[in-house]
Amino acid sequence: MKLVSAKLGEIEYSPDNVIHFKHGLIGLENMQNFLLLEENDFAPFGHLQSVDDPSFTLIVINPFLVDPQYSMELLSDDLESIGVQSTQDFMALAIVVFSPRGA
Repeated sequence: MKLVSAKLGEIEYSPDNVIHFKHGLIGLENMQNFLLLEENDFAPFGHLQSVDDPSFTLIVINPFLVDPQYSMELLSDDLESIGVQSTQDFMALAIVVFSPRGA
């Protein structure tokens, strides 16, 4: 399949690579399907590209690379709602926000 991203250009992908968020992301409930795009020249960052809206891309990073002491509290209900058994069964990503210096 092909997607033309406003920021990244033409992307070829397999439907197997689409990450589906059943309820969308918070504040972006209408966007449920994304691709995680990781490129060596952009590491340690990645792009979370919306399949539903090719004009929308988030920059993401593994929060443990930023703060090795990072922790999150997940209840068993949280794990169940995303269909995993343990915290070893998924990847945590943080959305990166860039702001002008001093802001």
